[in-house]
Amino acid sequence: MGEKKMDYVRLSRTKKDKGILIPREEIYARIGDEYKNLDFYTSPGLYNEEHKKYFDEHGSIAGLKGMAFDTLFLDFDSKENLQLAIDDAREAYKRLTAAGIPDNSIQKFFSGMKGIELRVQFNEKKTIDEVKNISMSLCEGLKTADRQIYNDSRIMRVPLTRHDGSGLYKTPFSTKR
Repeated sequence: MGEKKMDYVRLSRTKKDKGILIPREEIYARIGDEYKNLDFYTSPGLYNEEHKKYFDEHGSIAGLKGMAFDTLFLDFDSKENLQLAIDDAREAYKRLTAAGIPDNSIQKFFSGMKGIELRVQFNEKKTIDEVKNISMSLCEGLKTADRQIYNDSRIMRVPLTRHDGSGLYKTPFSTKR
């Protein structure tokens, strides 16, 4: 039996920080208690050993392509009216459960600023284009869905970390009214 290949995520201290590539299960160990007062970001995309080698040599993900994604991520934002984003997120949640996704498989978060994020873990890895197509199909007609987040270099706030602008935390969100 062959050795299991390692998948890495990018962990960044700020949106502009180039970050480090670490195994996903090390996120909270790496940030420790700092998450209580700071903002941290991680990539939804998974980097492989070849990506890691490139990153270690160049100190950047610039130019890297072909990350794998094992998570569907949906983001709903409204600067003017948070309730609009909440309503759209609840509708997307209904669509996910109607498609057979169990409630306990859907992670739901208040972003700490202007929106709601939903995440669902896949059983297999997908490309960013596949994730985008699934997401856009689920978000059809939902005006607050952020359609610009689907790219290989995307980072998203780590749950339970503090938003640097609002001072609020990315926290679990209930889809119930």
